[in-house]
Amino acid sequence: MIKDELDLDGRPSLNLASFVNTYLEENAQRLMVENLAKNLADNDEYPAMLSISDRCVSILAHLWGVALEKFARYFEVEARILPVSAKSKFRLDPDLVRENIDENTIGVFVILGSTYTGHYEPVEEISQTLDEYQEKTGVDIPIHVDAASGGFVAPFAHAQAGGHKWDFNLPRVKSINASGHKYGLVTPGVGWISFTLNFSHPGAQIIVQYYNLIHLGFSGFREVAENCLANALVLSRSLEATGWFVCVSDIHRPVPKENSPGAAQVASDAADKAKDAVTSAVGSQEKPQTETSADFVAGLPVVSFRFTDEFKREFPHIQQETVSLLLRARQWIIPNYALPPKEDATEILRVVIRENMSFDLLDRLVTDIVQVTETLIDHDGADLSLLQKHVHKSHRHPVQKGYHKKEKHGRVKKTEEEVGRNVKRMAEGIHGSVC
Repeated sequence: MIKDELDLDGRPSLNLASFVNTYLEENAQRLMVENLAKNLADNDEYPAMLSISDRCVSILAHLWGVALEKFARYFEVEARILPVSAKSKFRLDPDLVRENIDENTIGVFVILGSTYTGHYEPVEEISQTLDEYQEKTGVDIPIHVDAASGGFVAPFAHAQAGGHKWDFNLPRVKSINASGHKYGLVTPGVGWISFTLNFSHPGAQIIVQYYNLIHLGFSGFREVAENCLANALVLSRSLEATGWFVCVSDIHRPVPKENSPGAAQVASDAADKAKDAVTSAVGSQEKPQTETSADFVAGLPVVSFRFTDEFKREFPHIQQETVSLLLRARQWIIPNYALPPKEDATEILRVVIRENMSFDLLDRLVTDIVQVTETLIDHDGADLSLLQKHVHKSHRHPVQKGYHKKEKHGRVKKTEEEVGRNVKRMAEGIHGSVC
């Protein structure tokens, strides 16, 4: 049906009205097909493609004289980047918005789905804050919603955005963007915004996006969203059941209710606890699972977690980044990085649950995380320096000189200078993650 409709289009090679190239030689076509599923932003997986991209940027920069400073100077826009905190659930705080807006504010940028923890920022609450400000001052400040990930999750999941408005149902929301190559289920290269811009776009991804929309429909996208959120719930519960990890993300936490039951009793062995959590989350033949995302805090299917305080006190020599490194040796890429400024003393590991995460794969992931952590507990003197050097080299980090002091049991103690250098921002964290 779609093919027949597309046959009605004109032939691109005969479109003489456009500046856009309509011809690709055979080798170029083959390269495009072979690399169609690659994501340029995924630095860890595709270093060769990243290198080629860097060369292109360098050539164009020399050709055009590009400079970011010129852009900032020409547009004369001050970006007020507001910090998030544990108190605000790592989201934009409406109180900080109120303190930082004035008559020169041209808009407020709100994110529906934090890159760090998957939390939805309170669009409706921020809109109410701006309504109150307009009543007092007459200054009308619009909202742009960055729904790069949440734009294809919140509309379909039973949880929606936690019962709050976030889209054009709020008059103050003037524009929304979403990425088709995330939960829109299209390969990298397509993004959407609520108003039309006359830029060149890759045609193949647009067609695939359209196919997904009519093939899956609302119910199909809902099934995908609910399945992703259910898998994230399983992973969250499994990790916390070990007693070694605590989740910073909240999508596994029930929506607050009166007289809610206490935490369930779990077995003593960490691996058994994780398995019990999996069974509890997905249900069994005798007791099928009836929960939906509406029963839990709304957010993206993202699981952000860290060592518990008790674990860090009992095993102070174990570095959280080592979990990431050892999982990489098992072919998993799970980034470890610091939270945003003012909360950057906390490092998190982060897992993004996508459509292709099967239950078997999830079970393998939980098992590997448990086994890796058990290995670190049982072999506290393991020398991981070679693995760390390999990863740092792949990230093209400069070589850092310094000395290490040996402690008892063969542990390695870093100098204070090195520890300070190794505080990880998100862009610099182990396996720098992809948005």
